Amino acid sequence: MECHSSNCSQPMVGWTQGPDGRGTADILWTCFLTIFACTYSIIHVNLPAEDESGWGVLVRKVRWSLWAVYAPELVTAHAATQWEGARKSRDEMRGLGVANWDLVHGFFALSGGFVLHPPDTASFPVNAKALFYLVSRGHVPAPKITAKEIWDRSKRDRFAKTVAVLQSLYLVTQTLGRAFKSLQVTCLELVTVAFLLCTAVTSYFWMMKALDVETPEHIYMKTSMARVLIEAGPAANEPFFFTPMDFVEQPGWFKWKRQHIFRDFGGIGQRPLRRIPNDFYDGPASWKLAIFLWVASIAHLGVHVFGWAFFFPTVTEWYMWQVASLSLLAIISGSGLFNVFSVKPGLDFRVNTLGIWYTTPEKNTFWRRWAVHGPAFLAAMVYYLAKTFILVEAFVSLRLMSTSAYQTVPWTDYLLRGS
Repeated sequence: MECHSSNCSQPMVGWTQGPDGRGTADILWTCFLTIFACTYSIIHVNLPAEDESGWGVLVRKVRWSLWAVYAPELVTAHAATQWEGARKSRDEMRGLGVANWDLVHGFFALSGGFVLHPPDTASFPVNAKALFYLVSRGHVPAPKITAKEIWDRSKRDRFAKTVAVLQSLYLVTQTLGRAFKSLQVTCLELVTVAFLLCTAVTSYFWMMKALDVETPEHIYMKTSMARVLIEAGPAANEPFFFTPMDFVEQPGWFKWKRQHIFRDFGGIGQRPLRRIPNDFYDGPASWKLAIFLWVASIAHLGVHVFGWAFFFPTVTEWYMWQVASLSLLAIISGSGLFNVFSVKPGLDFRVNTLGIWYTTPEKNTFWRRWAVHGPAFLAAMVYYLAKTFILVEAFVSLRLMSTSAYQTVPWTDYLLRGS
């Protein structure tokens, strides 16, 4: 077999045992442990429905963990927009005189932590927007739950987070050390480092979100839901799709929403909803956050471009890696720019993110529906193909690598040089 990279002077070898250095199994184990530790500690799913089985919650968390590996930049976007929503909730509730309302309360509300019990309809969770609306109009009192009580319901695992941080630092240090010593870095290690970039940002935004809370806070409203809707006026005339508070949580169905085929995905077919889905996406509300997420996504996918200098078993795989990494970078650069512009209300086009979420134009003409949406949908399909190749090739390329891939970093050289 042949290899291709900027340097093919070293012999190529297949599966290698580890006693005399690091072996193939060591590379796999290090990357797997890092990814598992990070996904386990950072994935904060919303509260389940009260009658939901533990199996259903586990399946949902596993699904989001896989999604975090496949498209970590989108999980980061969710965490960032929730953080933005939690900050808005904190400011709004404090404006009503609720002095103890903090970020943890905002996250708790956005996660479905408050379940409303109207006297004339079935109970359903309300998010931070709906809760502020009801409290500000005197329909319900401000919840008395404290931040400490919310944290007590959280299944925080400091040990798991510590392991994730230490394992991440170890992998990043090893990768940088190998690069400085001109030792081969594997594609799997490169993909893992790129994953860690998004993981670090996600961890920051979800720092104040309670982990795996299962018990909500119940709010019993004396005012009928019918009266709430009547008082809301024309804004609440449309039939609700998710809950009776759609007129607050999804005003005019103009902001971000899921494609029709995904609206009932994941066991949310009952109406009103029994839980708030994890992928409810509001989109960034500020230019600053939108630009930050755009740059973070470019940085994450840009890391894959460094793979051009790596060893590949065949020339074809080397070229395909170039095409795939450039495609990902170009797609996120272009589509992310439109998502940044979509923060401005004047951009009246249908914009979609990876074929999952979209906005509906106010002037819903054929041109405004498809001018951006059509190319973006095709780009989403290319994104999935390119990302699938990157992930598969990260493992496939381990079948044949240069001998330097199995050499350990001579850390003693650095220590002796420093002394």
